[in-house]
Order: sequence, then structure tokens, then C-alpha cells
Amino acid sequence: MDFFSFLFRRPVVLEDDFFGRLVLDGIGQAGSSCCFYAAKVMFQPTGTTIECMIDTADATGPSRTQQAFFQQFEQIYASILPEIVRVIENDSRLLAAGSPFVNFTSTHRLAGITIPERASSAVSWEIWFEPIDTSQWGYSVSVDMIGDVPQAGIGISA
Repeated sequence: MDFFSFLFRRPVVLEDDFFGRLVLDGIGQAGSSCCFYAAKVMFQPTGTTIECMIDTADATGPSRTQQAFFQQFEQIYASILPEIVRVIENDSRLLAAGSPFVNFTSTHRLAGITIPERASSAVSWEIWFEPIDTSQWGYSVSVDMIGDVPQAGIGISA
């Protein structure tokens, strides 16, 4: 493979019955072999589309276990959201040091999740949110999760 064919190679794209159009995005988190990016997956609890970064063992695409992980997340989202927001608001207050704080759920929306290769009750994954106001786009707030428990120490990326 010469330099230009490396730069201009076509992405690997799969059409998945569950997640829709997937683009192979490279190496996944936690040492998985591949990571697929799904830009628009319908998330029933909010009635909006979200992004999914799906770690897989190979380039054949997501497993049924990963589909079940997403479906379970849809079922528990409303019950775990208050604790996720509590972690975000507590960490944000520490970062803002005296700045006025606006209610997180009224200013941000769920933007995406990572879906781990293997599902277990103690699996690590990530959830992230973006501002609802499109004039403020350009950053996201992420929270690491272990199972359905949010971990302190939010990430803010631009």
C-alpha cells in the first residue's frame, strides 16, 4: 500500500439490522480489536438519535449481546439519569468555583454511548451529553460508567 492509498482508502461500512449504518473506526476501547461508529441510532426514551461507539472482536459487526446492552440501556435510562446528572452537577460545581449553575437536564441532551465488547454487570462504558442550544455546540460532557453506576470525575471535551 503506498502513501496515497493509505490516506485515501475507503472506509469499511456495514449495514446492521439493529444499529443501522456502521463505519469501522479503528481500534476500540479496552483492547478490543475493532470499533464501529453508528452516527444515528434511534433512542426510544428520548425519541432522538444518538451516536454509538461499538467495540467488537472483529470486523463482522456488533453481537446480539451488544444489541441487548443497548436495549437494556433504553429500559434503565430514566432510572439512572438522576444519578448521572447528580455526578455531573457536583463535578461541574467544583470546576466552576462559584459560577452560577444552570439545570443540566434543561440545557443538555444525551448525545451518545460506548457499547463494550462484552457485557457483564460490572462492565465499563461511557455516556456523553451535548448542549441543546446549538450556538453552544463544540463541547460534550462525558461520564464513565461501571454497570449502571456513574463514576465521579466527568470529562469535558471540545
